[in-house]
Parts: sequence; C-alpha cells; structure tokens
Amino acid sequence: MNFTQITDVRQINRLRILNLIAKSEKTSRASIARELGFNKVSTGEIVDILIKEGLVEELGAQITQSGRPSIGLSLNKEKYFVIAIDIGLRNIRFALMNLSGELLRFERFPTPITPTVEEAMALMIRHINAYKGRLAKEQVLKGIGISIGADVESSTGTIIEHRDWKWKNIPLSYAIEKYTNIPVVVENNVVAMIKGEKWFNEKADKERIFFINWGEHISGAFVAPGRKISPEALFGHLIVTEKNKCSCGGIGCLETVASGKALAAHATKSKSVKSLVEEANDEPHLQRLLYESVAYMAKALINTAAIVRPTTIIIGGGISLLPEPYFNHLIQVFNTHCPPIVNNNITITRSVLKERGGIIGTGVVALDEFIFRRSTIEQLAIQ
Repeated sequence: MNFTQITDVRQINRLRILNLIAKSEKTSRASIARELGFNKVSTGEIVDILIKEGLVEELGAQITQSGRPSIGLSLNKEKYFVIAIDIGLRNIRFALMNLSGELLRFERFPTPITPTVEEAMALMIRHINAYKGRLAKEQVLKGIGISIGADVESSTGTIIEHRDWKWKNIPLSYAIEKYTNIPVVVENNVVAMIKGEKWFNEKADKERIFFINWGEHISGAFVAPGRKISPEALFGHLIVTEKNKCSCGGIGCLETVASGKALAAHATKSKSVKSLVEEANDEPHLQRLLYESVAYMAKALINTAAIVRPTTIIIGGGISLLPEPYFNHLIQVFNTHCPPIVNNNITITRSVLKERGGIIGTGVVALDEFIFRRSTIEQLAIQ
C-alpha cells in the first residue's frame, strides 16, 4: 500500500489504530474504538487486517476494568524489521530493529578516513546483505534508514553536501536500493535523533524542544508540536570567544572550544574525549578545560534560548554523557547567566536514548517511513 499521498479515510484509520497499538503495551479492540472514537465493527475489521498482515498479534484473553474479558493486542515483533545505518565521522553503526524499536543486533565499524562514496557504499551494501541473510524465510525486511551529518534532501534520499568529506549531490537512496532491492530513506542525523527522542520520550513529543547533538561536531535543531523539524540551525558556529580559527573559516565558533574534535585534541594518551575525561582526573588544567568548555556550551544555549524560546533543551550525542560534575556545571552556568525574561523554567536534560540516540533515531526514521507513518498522521491531525 502506498502512503505517499494518504487521502483514503480507511488508510488513515488503519494507521491510527496501528500507532495506538504500538504506543500501548496491551490494548483491545474495544479500548481502541473507545479511545479513537471509532465504530466497533470498523475497528474490528481493521484490526483483523493488521493481524492477517502480520503487524499485530493477539495475546489471549485479559480482564478489563469493567471485569469483562477481552482479547489483548500487541505488535508482532517477529515478522517485520528495518535496518538502521548511522554514518559518523569516526564510526559507521549498523542495527537490526523490530517494530517496537528494539535493537536486535548492533555493530560498529571504524569509518575510513575521508572515505570516498564508493568505499562507504561498499561497506553498507556488504553489511545490509549480511543482515538480510540472517533473517528467517518468513521474516521481512521492510526498509533501510540511513542518517548522516550532512545536508540531506530526504524526499529524494540525496546527500546535498557533506562538508568534511567533500561529497556533493550523492543519490544515496537510489544507489543503495539499486544494489539491495530494499527501499531506503536518508535523513540528517540530528533530525533522526529528534525523531527517536519523540518516539520514546513522551515529553519531547509535547513541548518546545531545542535538541543538541554534541559529538565530533555540534549541531542543533528546534521542534515544537505541529512544526516540522529543521536541521538548518548552525548552532555549533555561534560565536563564543574571540580566538580560535574554525574549520568553517570563522573565528571563535562554539565548535572550536566544545566539539569532540576540539576537546580530543587535548588528550595525550589517545585522541578521544573519553581519554581526556580520564586524564582530567589527575590533571587540573584539563579539568579546567572541560569546565570551560561546558560553560561555553551553556552560554551558547542561553543565546539560542533567547531566540527560539524552548521549554526544554535536550542534549544528545556522545559528549552528553560527560560525568555529572561537568553536566551539572553546564546547568548551573545556564541558570546563573540566563536572563529571567528568557529562562522561564527551561529544563536541560540528557537524551533518554543516551549514546545510542543516533542509531535508534535512524531506525525510527525507517519505521516511520515504511510502516507507521506517524509523522504523517500527526501532520494530518493539525491541518
């Protein structure tokens, strides 16, 4: 069934029922009809179709609040799957995900230094085919989600530009589909992380959120109920100091003092932020460096909050997992220096998906595109 243009009411109702079942651990036909305001007969017919398709399964009799028995419903986790591929500067991550968003298999491989398009594609195709080969005959791979820190035209699956690798106008979706015969969706990595956060964090689905991906680079995006996610904010290039040349050509960008790339350069044992944090336990000057970096991040967030007025700031990416003293210092600096007129009880928190926000978010992009179409249903609801 093609949901590129959803105009049929029954198709919309089918998706609403499927998404309600996905959000509920256990539900029933009667509960669905009551919550969505649907006719019981129509609800039962659609549920039966979902069961026949293998998307939903019956759990057996359960007792309702009224004391009457009903047949429980749940997603079928054994039939349909998606592959998630998160392309990062240091690693390319692969995962197999079921309909509930559970990672059934997760692997990580070093990204070749400044890879060519051909190198990256060969690596992806090899592992996609390996994942296909592990599925049982009755299991179905519905699609592939790919995320990357680049300018992406998601409607065509084209990488418009990857600044670090000098990739331009790469029809990635078309190329991967050609060699795997599996539909592919390509998305910007920050957009994917936000979609994952909204999928698994009910609070993020209802508030005005500014989301930061704090990793090798620093990027961010704003999202609010009924608003499309836009990754175009160059958050990492806010000016926070008068020194340090940035790779973008500017002076004093946030990335020069707080990105993973900038911080890792100060580590001596191995060029990683993890090593830097460990060394800082015995080196006061490195500890000061980390405190200064999170202070710069806090001040950049203050400037951003004054413009986009979020209710919550969510920080994801590898560096969001800095030890508590550093993260608490970030919050303290923000609360101390943010003007009261701006800081209307803004909450700063880590992503609920922690270090796997990228790969889980990528899987969610695929689930949404090829199975649930939840974002489409949400857009229809506000029209």
